[in-house]
Amino acid sequence: MREVVSDKPPERAQIGRQFSFLTDGKTRVMADHVFAYEHQEAFLMFLSEHLQHPVEITPKNVSPLIDAPLGDETLALLREVRAEDFMLYDAVMEAKGHLVTPQA
Repeated sequence: MREVVSDKPPERAQIGRQFSFLTDGKTRVMADHVFAYEHQEAFLMFLSEHLQHPVEITPKNVSPLIDAPLGDETLALLREVRAEDFMLYDAVMEAKGHLVTPQA
Protein backbone atom coordinates (compact mmCIF):
# COMPACT_ATOMS: atom_id res chain seq x y z
CA MET A 1 0.00 0.00 0.00
CA ARG A 2 2.88 2.33 0.69
CA GLU A 3 4.01 1.88 -2.93
CA VAL A 4 0.57 3.00 -4.11
CA VAL A 5 0.86 6.31 -2.26
CA SER A 6 4.55 6.89 -2.96
CA ASP A 7 5.71 9.81 -5.14
CA LYS A 8 6.87 7.42 -7.87
CA PRO A 9 4.89 4.18 -7.55
CA PRO A 10 6.22 1.19 -9.49
CA GLU A 11 4.05 -0.05 -12.33
CA ARG A 12 2.47 -2.77 -10.17
CA ALA A 13 1.24 -0.08 -7.76
CA GLN A 14 -0.13 2.37 -10.32
CA ILE A 15 -3.82 1.92 -9.66
CA GLY A 16 -6.54 4.33 -10.65
CA ARG A 17 -8.53 6.52 -8.34
CA GLN A 18 -12.25 6.08 -7.78
CA PHE A 19 -12.64 9.82 -7.30
CA SER A 20 -11.16 10.53 -10.75
CA PHE A 21 -13.29 7.86 -12.37
CA LEU A 22 -16.62 8.79 -10.76
CA THR A 23 -16.50 12.58 -10.42
CA ASP A 24 -15.96 15.67 -12.51
CA GLY A 25 -12.57 16.04 -10.80
CA LYS A 26 -13.97 18.53 -8.32
CA THR A 27 -16.82 17.42 -6.09
CA ARG A 28 -19.69 16.40 -8.38
CA VAL A 29 -20.34 12.67 -8.69
CA MET A 30 -21.09 11.95 -12.36
CA ALA A 31 -22.74 8.55 -11.87
CA ASP A 32 -26.40 8.27 -10.92
CA HIS A 33 -25.74 5.30 -8.64
CA VAL A 34 -22.57 4.27 -6.81
CA PHE A 35 -22.51 1.02 -4.82
CA ALA A 36 -20.11 -0.13 -2.13
CA TYR A 37 -18.57 -3.53 -2.66
CA GLU A 38 -19.28 -4.30 0.98
CA HIS A 39 -23.02 -3.86 0.33
CA GLN A 40 -23.58 -6.03 -2.72
CA GLU A 41 -27.12 -6.77 -1.57
CA ALA A 42 -28.01 -3.12 -2.33
CA PHE A 43 -26.69 -3.55 -5.87
CA LEU A 44 -28.59 -6.80 -6.40
CA MET A 45 -31.80 -5.26 -5.06
CA PHE A 46 -31.35 -2.28 -7.39
CA LEU A 47 -30.87 -4.57 -10.39
CA SER A 48 -33.80 -6.79 -9.43
CA GLU A 49 -36.13 -3.80 -9.06
CA HIS A 50 -35.08 -2.20 -12.34
CA LEU A 51 -35.12 -5.43 -14.33
CA GLN A 52 -38.31 -6.56 -12.59
CA HIS A 53 -36.74 -9.95 -12.11
CA PRO A 54 -34.75 -11.41 -9.23
CA VAL A 55 -31.02 -11.15 -9.83
CA GLU A 56 -28.65 -13.56 -8.16
CA ILE A 57 -24.93 -13.70 -8.66
CA THR A 58 -22.92 -16.79 -7.89
CA PRO A 59 -19.52 -15.85 -6.52
CA LYS A 60 -16.61 -17.19 -8.59
CA ASN A 61 -12.87 -16.84 -8.26
CA VAL A 62 -13.24 -15.46 -4.74
CA SER A 63 -10.10 -14.96 -2.71
CA PRO A 64 -10.07 -16.53 0.73
CA LEU A 65 -10.94 -14.24 3.62
CA ILE A 66 -7.84 -13.36 5.56
CA ASP A 67 -7.16 -10.83 8.27
CA ALA A 68 -4.76 -8.32 6.70
CA PRO A 69 -5.31 -4.97 8.41
CA LEU A 70 -3.25 -1.93 7.53
CA GLY A 71 -1.11 -0.46 10.25
CA ASP A 72 -2.34 2.80 11.78
CA GLU A 73 0.48 4.80 10.14
CA THR A 74 -0.16 3.31 6.71
CA LEU A 75 -3.92 3.87 6.97
CA ALA A 76 -3.38 7.48 8.08
CA LEU A 77 -1.01 8.06 5.14
CA LEU A 78 -3.46 6.47 2.71
CA ARG A 79 -6.34 8.60 4.04
CA GLU A 80 -4.17 11.70 3.65
CA VAL A 81 -2.90 10.99 0.13
CA ARG A 82 -6.22 9.65 -1.15
CA ALA A 83 -8.50 11.99 0.85
CA GLU A 84 -10.85 12.54 -2.10
CA ASP A 85 -11.30 8.80 -2.59
CA PHE A 86 -12.10 8.37 1.09
CA MET A 87 -14.53 11.30 0.97
CA LEU A 88 -16.41 9.52 -1.82
CA TYR A 89 -16.22 6.15 -0.04
CA ASP A 90 -17.51 7.67 3.19
CA ALA A 91 -20.43 9.25 1.32
CA VAL A 92 -21.36 5.88 -0.21
CA MET A 93 -21.11 4.15 3.16
CA GLU A 94 -23.21 6.87 4.83
CA ALA A 95 -25.85 6.12 2.17
CA LYS A 96 -25.90 2.49 3.35
CA GLY A 97 -23.83 1.34 0.40
CA HIS A 98 -25.94 2.93 -2.35
CA LEU A 99 -25.23 6.57 -3.17
CA VAL A 100 -27.86 8.08 -5.46
CA THR A 101 -26.88 11.25 -7.32
CA PRO A 102 -29.41 11.86 -10.10
CA GLN A 103 -28.02 13.90 -12.96
CA ALA A 104 -29.98 16.90 -14.20
